[in-house]
Amino acid sequence: MRLTRAEVEEMTAPLLRRTLDLTRACLAEAARRGVDRVDRVLLVGGSSRMRAVSAALLGELGLEPQLHDPDLAVARGAALYGEKKELERMVTADLRTRGRLRDGVPLDEAASTDLDDACRRIADAYGVPLAQVRRAVEIQVDTVVSRGFGVLVIDGLTGRLEPAWLVHRNDRLPIRTSESFGTQRRDQDVIDVTVVEQQGQVESTRPEDVKVLVEGEITGIPPGYDEGSEVRVTFEMGFDGVLHITAFHVDAGIPLQLTATTGATLSQAEVARERDQLGKTRRRG
Repeated sequence: MRLTRAEVEEMTAPLLRRTLDLTRACLAEAARRGVDRVDRVLLVGGSSRMRAVSAALLGELGLEPQLHDPDLAVARGAALYGEKKELERMVTADLRTRGRLRDGVPLDEAASTDLDDACRRIADAYGVPLAQVRRAVEIQVDTVVSRGFGVLVIDGLTGRLEPAWLVHRNDRLPIRTSESFGTQRRDQDVIDVTVVEQQGQVESTRPEDVKVLVEGEITGIPPGYDEGSEVRVTFEMGFDGVLHITAFHVDAGIPLQLTATTGATLSQAEVARERDQLGKTRRRG
């Protein structure tokens, strides 16, 4: 089958548009955090060799990207991250073995002199440059969610159904957040709870733009509670990407608990599959 460059670019145009949207969002978030310039833009992945990618980044965003080992860049980054986590683990174990860091206390709360001594011991024991060990424990890598999560609510002013976002894109994991809402009428005996996930790069206020993750009801609410009675919704998410939801009618003391598997991080099945594949690769090597 023969394809022209124009045909390939037409077929991949939606993917390229998403790449540009993601790049804009990344630049906006960086600017919000105080980054005022971009030194280099590196293209990653085999498809980044397409001329349309470089042309679009330059034409629309004024960025002149560079190709630098696009096929292995992600693998190298993963290897560096693995090295960082292993050095962190060894330094932490050294401190705890010597009674200089209690179990459950994060490494960044260790005394500076104790941390320096532990880094030096690990560097000497494994023949690693001290600066490399020190840098591994100093650099912080955050795991964040890739999209927002919320519930559908009725706007008190407009009467329209719309998403209320509790978790936002790029929020750091683990997450625990709560927000209170009110019932719509006096003696309301049932409360519908609809948990939604953000679609696209922007948190929309339109219910048709979101994905429904899970639904449930708080039932059996006795009469006697006024309109606006508090319903507290709590979202919790760990590194496994599983969202735990609690909706609680405060006055009646009635909870509803829901669980939803999201695409915000790798699932346990995906992690197991990747580990299995890595094991097969090692055995073949």
